[in-house]
Amino acid sequence: MIRTVITVSDYGQVNGGSAKVAIESAVALANIVKESILFCAVGDNFEDLLSKNVKVICLNQYDILNNPNRFKAILQGLWNEKARCEFKKLLQTKNPNETIIHVHSWSNAISSSIFKTAENLGFKVVITIHDYFLACPNGGFYNYKKNHICKLTPLSLKCILCNCDSRKYLHKIWRVFRQFILNNSIKKRKNISYIFISDFSENILTKYINPNKRYRVNNPIEIKNRLKTDAPNNEIYLYIGRLTKEKGVCLFCEVISSLKVKAVVIGDGYLLPELKEKYKDIEFTGWLDYINMRKYILNARCLVFPSLWYECSPLTISEVQAFGIPCIVSDCCAGKDFISKELLFNTNNFESLKEKILAFKNNETVEYWNNKIYNEFNENKFSTQNYIKNLLNVYRDVLFNDTK
Repeated sequence: MIRTVITVSDYGQVNGGSAKVAIESAVALANIVKESILFCAVGDNFEDLLSKNVKVICLNQYDILNNPNRFKAILQGLWNEKARCEFKKLLQTKNPNETIIHVHSWSNAISSSIFKTAENLGFKVVITIHDYFLACPNGGFYNYKKNHICKLTPLSLKCILCNCDSRKYLHKIWRVFRQFILNNSIKKRKNISYIFISDFSENILTKYINPNKRYRVNNPIEIKNRLKTDAPNNEIYLYIGRLTKEKGVCLFCEVISSLKVKAVVIGDGYLLPELKEKYKDIEFTGWLDYINMRKYILNARCLVFPSLWYECSPLTISEVQAFGIPCIVSDCCAGKDFISKELLFNTNNFESLKEKILAFKNNETVEYWNNKIYNEFNENKFSTQNYIKNLLNVYRDVLFNDTK
């Protein structure tokens, strides 16, 4: 019997996709297992979680990016000793035969210090892979200096010498040290199993890791009051995501501006001031909660997802497809797993994206995809209920079966 699930997340509040999935799954599991525990490093208000019977253990730390003491941040990122000690205290009160540890994120605050402790005490661990940090030092297989996907073998001499980090080369060297520590902490552990969230990311990562057990489970998405949009009568070309170069937002704005069509950009990031100044005809909303974002989704003609890097499994695409919104997606990223190949464009190619958007000026084309996407969307596939059912199947297999 699975009595306890310990969900591990750097953050105890929703600030991105992995934290959202971790927290929502901890809440859903609280209604099923005897004890649902959220173990996190960063957070300060857990009243809502506690009211939903989730026990919270928070280390009350900064993440490594926002820690004002940079020396402590450097050490914490390599090896968070407080996380190791507190995790050990927690595990010593639990039965490894009735407990699953499910890790969603650790690279921003908790570090890889917890994994050896779990193995030493006989606990089984499941990791959902939301990024590429298990193999790549900067977590993205992406050269942030040259703005293209990196094909170098992780931790090879060429990789170590490559100045690919979004910050300084010294930061890359620190990430390399962290990767060596992470590899030693995780890859040798026989008690760790992996959940992949897309075929795309699984195909990339299994070249570099050799999972003891591996599974495929789609991340859940939030679908409330699902209805079919009237996309052919809508005008808005929509972008949703971080406003950073690797997300392709600059290409989106450039193409949209040249075509003089109506567009809305939802999201925040360091490029926001620059883009707002340069593209006066595009509406920039900043980041929005789901309720306010939904208003724009229901008025969208299509979503453009122009990412320049791999991604792992972008939830935005499935979230808008639930309403029948067509998506134009770059052909380099995991988003291609969820759309027809006719809607792919050549990554970072102005003319290719322009051609796809021009095709959507035809109402019959939009109507065809609007109907097809809405009718073929499998709501149950992405529901929280189905996600938890699949998780429990994974947990049982990991905990009670020696071989898969």
